[in-house]
Amino acid sequence: MLKGKPPPPEITTPTYRRIEGVRTRRTRHIDPRDVTIVHGIRVTTVARTLVDLAGELDPHELARACHEPIVRYRTTPGQVEIVLARRPRAPGAAKLRAVLRGDVRVTLSILERGFVTRLGEANLLLPRTNRKVDGRWVDCRWPDRHLTVELDSYRYHG
Repeated sequence: MLKGKPPPPEITTPTYRRIEGVRTRRTRHIDPRDVTIVHGIRVTTVARTLVDLAGELDPHELARACHEPIVRYRTTPGQVEIVLARRPRAPGAAKLRAVLRGDVRVTLSILERGFVTRLGEANLLLPRTNRKVDGRWVDCRWPDRHLTVELDSYRYHG
């Protein structure tokens, strides 16, 4: 996603902390519904983490960040919307809502990006990308044409 040196790990805490090599974000209140336990460590839920990332990422990066947990961890847009309802003015909230509505086209591979770019260059109708159709994620979909194009291999869809 991001080029160059990866950003330092980040933690959100209700008190100010300085930890070498870790970026800390202070928040006055973390709703208990936004916290879960992983390997005995309190962490924010995936939905809360996406809301926190919304202010930091550009729309394309945010769309890719949202797609991964939806596919891998079954985080739903509805779960993210619930957190947004509690934090309606969080930085990047409007951008995140646009991503969740599907207003931001997300491509997950070089092949997908190239395909959508070529369609645009040829002035052809652009597809909806990386959407769930009949319970399966598809790469490109033209719903009004009842057409689906799969570009990536079983490695990505299996």
